[in-house]
Amino acid sequence: MKKNESEVKTIECRICNETKAIELFRRDAKSKTGRQNICNECRKQHRRKNGEYARQRAYAYAVKAGETTPMVSAAYIETILTEACVYCGRDFSDDNVVATCDHVYPQSSSYCSANIEANVLPACRSCNSTKHDLFAIEAFDKYPERFKPELLRPFVRRFIGGLIKRELTDIEVEQMIGHLRDEAEEVRRNEAIQCKRSSEASTDITQEMLTAVG
Repeated sequence: MKKNESEVKTIECRICNETKAIELFRRDAKSKTGRQNICNECRKQHRRKNGEYARQRAYAYAVKAGETTPMVSAAYIETILTEACVYCGRDFSDDNVVATCDHVYPQSSSYCSANIEANVLPACRSCNSTKHDLFAIEAFDKYPERFKPELLRPFVRRFIGGLIKRELTDIEVEQMIGHLRDEAEEVRRNEAIQCKRSSEASTDITQEMLTAVG
């Protein structure tokens, strides 16, 4: 007899043999419990081992960028997911760390960032979520407890070096940190100006409508 899902609170994963909350298992209408018997974490680990996760990520990035052929390969994604977070330094070999890929220049349309491998670096889920649509330099400045200050220069060296395809000197690293801050500040100023213009335009339209009605 199939159990009501509300009656089942926990399920034992058949892979890790751990008993976990039912919310940590995918729904399955054919199952007696209404859920699959493999927890989300084990499912995720399996996907990564057989390369499915990397292929899905490569495809998703390409779709978002409007590409017919992915510019960020599944092989590259698989490689960086074995490294460590470029922001906090946590190693992906730690079972408590969820490995993800981060577009340093966000893929949102407002940034028009390139979906290229040099712009995609390894980041733990916590740092990736915290950074969100921020510039990396903004995240380092705003969240020093998570984005480790001692990793800023190694990050800049790797990121900019990947873009220009050569090693940076120490002086160039310091110069690029300044350039990245200037770039972020300029974008934020432009966003504020655009927001103000949009607000003023909206107010003008509202006034015109009220005048016409009156």
